Amino acid sequence: VEAAEKKAEEEKEKKAAAEKAKKEAEEKAKQEAEEAAEKKAEEEKAEEEAKEAAEKEAKEKAEAEEKAKKEAEKEADKKAKEEEAKKKAEEEAEAAKRAEEKAKEEAEATKRAEEAKAIEAAKPKPEPKPEPKPKPEPKPEPKSEPVKKKEQKKAKYVVDELTGFKEFDRARDDYHLHISEEFPMGITEEIHDDGKKEITRRIVVREGHGHIYKKVVHRWGGKFFFKDEGTISEVEFQRESTIRKQHRRH
Repeated sequence: VEAAEKKAEEEKEKKAAAEKAKKEAEEKAKQEAEEAAEKKAEEEKAEEEAKEAAEKEAKEKAEAEEKAKKEAEKEADKKAKEEEAKKKAEEEAEAAKRAEEKAKEEAEATKRAEEAKAIEAAKPKPEPKPEPKPKPEPKPEPKSEPVKKKEQKKAKYVVDELTGFKEFDRARDDYHLHISEEFPMGITEEIHDDGKKEITRRIVVREGHGHIYKKVVHRWGGKFFFKDEGTISEVEFQRESTIRKQHRRH
């Protein structure tokens, strides 16, 4: 009986040990499975985070590239506009330069034409050749009082208030005598302005001998000086007709 009880006891202990070992093995397997699942979850989480990080980096890179592209396009557009504005300014400057040169050429041409016209106008006009007169028959000397010398001289000249005496021979003494009879002793000055030029005429009478001096000043700047319709220098004009005693304006 004791042997049977002992054997049953041993079987019971053996069975309990086996169950314990089985339970421990199951717990160990369960723990290992949980650890493996946890490890797998961590790996999956790491992969997901890495994927998200990669996607984020790619997105940021794409956005940076797009931004850089837009900035480059904007800079290129700005540069193109600056080049266009520069080209337009250069064209306008060139057009203004051509217009200025054209205006200058036209002004110079006008000035040359005025100078040529003034020089042509300043030249003394040729005197008309007198027609031959038949020789008068000798007449007896009149007993009446002879005509005054001054009246005889006046008939030989035509007086113009602006330009002086016309139809004269300035080389003849009676011309200069006629001037001295028409104007007072000294210097008489007359000034005339027709809007295009100013003419200053000075009649100089000294010791019964007269001369007519003229200064013609054009609006474009030309100056011309004359003595008895012949051209002289400004120095001669000022030296010979400087004192002013009487003024008359037309």
